[in-house]
Amino acid sequence: MNDRLETVMISFLKMASLCAAMGLAACVTDGPRDAGGRIMSFSEPKALTADQTDLNIGAWLDPRMIAKVERTIRDNRGINEEISLRGPNNSGSGIIATQRVDDGFFSLATADAIDNAEKFKALVETRLKSSGVASQETPAKIDHKRAYKSFGYKTVATLAGNKGYCFVAQAGLRLGMLSSYTNERGSPDTVIDVVYCKATRDFLEFERLMAEVSVMKPEDAALIRGRLAGPNAIAPRGV
Repeated sequence: MNDRLETVMISFLKMASLCAAMGLAACVTDGPRDAGGRIMSFSEPKALTADQTDLNIGAWLDPRMIAKVERTIRDNRGINEEISLRGPNNSGSGIIATQRVDDGFFSLATADAIDNAEKFKALVETRLKSSGVASQETPAKIDHKRAYKSFGYKTVATLAGNKGYCFVAQAGLRLGMLSSYTNERGSPDTVIDVVYCKATRDFLEFERLMAEVSVMKPEDAALIRGRLAGPNAIAPRGV
C-alpha cells in the first residue's frame, strides 16, 4: 500500500448495513425489523470461498482480492453475504455486502431510498466517517446492462489528508423475472453495497462489476477457480 495511504478497513457491522441498505423501519435490541415492523431472523454465519458466492463477484473482480466471505440466511429465504476485499500487496481494502431474495422482491420504499441521490451522498459520508471525506464526485446513476430495472448510485470519494480514494456504490437490481403478484412493480430483488479504498483513482473493475454482476452460474464458478489457479490463468471478465 502507498505510504501515504493509511489502511482503510471499512467496518460493515451487519445490523448497521442492513438498516442503511434496506431502509428498515427499526433496528433495536431485539433484532432488526423489516418495514412492516416484523423482527427478522438470521442463520448462523457460514464461511464460503470466492467461487461459492451468491453473485458472481469474482468473475468481474480479481477473485484473489476476495479475502473472506460470510453468508447468513434471513428468515429462511433471503441470502445475505459480506465479502471482505484486500488488494494485492495490501494495496487496497473494502467490503461488498449483498442481499438477495430468490422468490420475492424488496418494497418500493426500499427502491426509492436507494434511488435518492441526496441520501446516497449522506451514505458516503457515513461509510467513510472514520477516514473523513475531502470531496466526492457527483453521484452517477447505476445503469446495469442486464437487470430488468436498476436503482442507485456510485461515486468516487477523495479521503481527507491525501489518504487515497474510495469507490462507493449502492444498487438495487431486479435480476430475476417479474412475478405474477398483484403488487409487482419491478422492485429490486437484490441490494448491493460496495466500499473499496486504495491509493489510486482507477476503479474500472468496480465500474464493470456494478454494470454486469449477476447470480452465480456454473461457468462463472469455473472461471473463478481457473483464475485462482495461478496468475497466468483465466483473467476476470472484461479484462
